[in-house]
Amino acid sequence: MFENKPQSAGKQPSLCSCSLPSDPKDATDYRKMYERVSKMASIGVWEFDLLRHELSWSDAVYDLFEVPRGKAITRCAAVQFYSGESRIEMEALRAQAIESGGSFSIDIKVTTALGNLRWINLTADVEQENGISVRIFGTKQDITERKRAQEQVKHLQSERTHTASRAAMGSIAATLAHELSQPLACIVSYATGTAEYLKSVQIPAPAAIGLREIEVNALRAGDVMRRMRRMIEKGRGNSEPFDLTTVLKDAVIVACPPSAKVSFKLQFGHSGTVAADRVQVMQVAVNIIRNASEAMEGSRDQEIFIATHEEGDFIIVTIADTGPGLPADLNLFEPVDSSKAGGMGIGLSICRTIVEGNGGKIWALSAASGAQFCFKLPKLDGSPG
Repeated sequence: MFENKPQSAGKQPSLCSCSLPSDPKDATDYRKMYERVSKMASIGVWEFDLLRHELSWSDAVYDLFEVPRGKAITRCAAVQFYSGESRIEMEALRAQAIESGGSFSIDIKVTTALGNLRWINLTADVEQENGISVRIFGTKQDITERKRAQEQVKHLQSERTHTASRAAMGSIAATLAHELSQPLACIVSYATGTAEYLKSVQIPAPAAIGLREIEVNALRAGDVMRRMRRMIEKGRGNSEPFDLTTVLKDAVIVACPPSAKVSFKLQFGHSGTVAADRVQVMQVAVNIIRNASEAMEGSRDQEIFIATHEEGDFIIVTIADTGPGLPADLNLFEPVDSSKAGGMGIGLSICRTIVEGNGGKIWALSAASGAQFCFKLPKLDGSPG
């Protein structure tokens, strides 16, 4: 604990040395309450005397850095716990705050005395007397778990973006391969037929060579398309067993941040595993959830219902919203259809490519209130029903 230091005349009391009751018993109770609250919130208090160059820590700060309580600590030794980049940024903010008498807050990566990596949130406020900065006091809070959660979301978003790009290119390539195969076949057919017809006619050599080159290059282009399609068909991602409910929960985090107005109702009736590409399946869920969220913008009730249930050898996922429903006579899963301004219209087409590529099926229904998307994936053999 900090000592209850006497204050000089005219000096403003600091955060760590003020408000302690004059009665020793009351002061002891106050310290106990302070330390208990500090421990519960994982927040410690520190103070640095700029005139005496003295650093003081509360017990919670000692525990945060895994330093024995009460051990004398200098500022030079304390900053050695900070990572290089964090230290440089913190020193710049500290110098600016001392010059202006201001305050700052920063997240810092540290390595404790026992070698453990942690993230802390450091706050500081400079106290001045007669325009001169004399003391800095603030707090240190362990935010390691929060940082880990943020990194997990960032990683999931990165995976989803990569998968979306890969799936989009695959969908476009597959469409091109399919659409170009027919005109290429026609070119070959016409070139061959023309060459056969002109065999009995004396034609200039350059014309004969031109017809032959048309046929050869059309056949070559067709071969390129066929190889592309084979590559796409084989590149169905990395199939692995995973818990579908965990992926759906991760998709909710990625698709809708906590600040979103959308509420979720989850009803997972099946906790078995499926065998598919985990990242691709999450991409499907994220895309549908985001579409549902955008469809409900401006609505009074914004709720998304996500459920799973088993049906034969498949696990079916249902994602429903309380939006305006689906437009009539619209083929949602065709690349050319889009109900969004500025949309490319390939999002749901990508979803269909992914689901079908993983051995499943996807479909959509217009419910009484809102839209409902369903997709199913093969249940892993031996998965509990």
